[in-house]
Amino acid sequence: MRKIILLSISFLLFIVCFTSCKSNDNVENPERAFDYVKSITNYISDIRITFKNDRNEESIFLKQYISSDNKYRLDLEGERSYIYKDDKIYVKDIKNNREYFLEEDFDEVYKYSFLNEYIKLIYSMDEVNYFTESYVDGEEHKIYFAARVNLPTNNLNINYAVLYLNENYTPLKLEIFDSKDKLRVLVEYITFDVVGEIDKSLFDYEK
Repeated sequence: MRKIILLSISFLLFIVCFTSCKSNDNVENPERAFDYVKSITNYISDIRITFKNDRNEESIFLKQYISSDNKYRLDLEGERSYIYKDDKIYVKDIKNNREYFLEEDFDEVYKYSFLNEYIKLIYSMDEVNYFTESYVDGEEHKIYFAARVNLPTNNLNINYAVLYLNENYTPLKLEIFDSKDKLRVLVEYITFDVVGEIDKSLFDYEK
């Protein structure tokens, strides 16, 4: 009987230790969260982007569609659609009944809201600062995983960015700061749905 009790205690201690070590490992290695996100191919997301300056701020709502072959679509509140494809941005201006193309380099903000683009940036930069943040929500202790990178641009208003994931590795928000560490752009991922397949016709346009 004593032997059984000792074995039970040892097993419980092993479980506690294993759980604790696993939790600590996740906290100390947020890279694991971003490695998982890197594997996401197709997703649909509702986002809110807030632009801030010293006087006021303005928010817009958009819907993102991302496919596994690196094609992106961004719908702006029924006014415009942007399709990122073949190194171009096709713009359908629904409000003014116009269609035109832009060079991909023209976009300095929207493209970083696409999770795939930010992840590619993380893995292409020499210096990435991974860290965790925690907070208490009622009786729950929650964790953020974050990755900060400098943006490859000469625009001092968008100097660096931080992407936050929750403990389930779902994107929560992207913060873009200027060269004086002031928050200039806030991207909030209101919904985020990973899908197996996505309608390819969403990325079609007339050349």
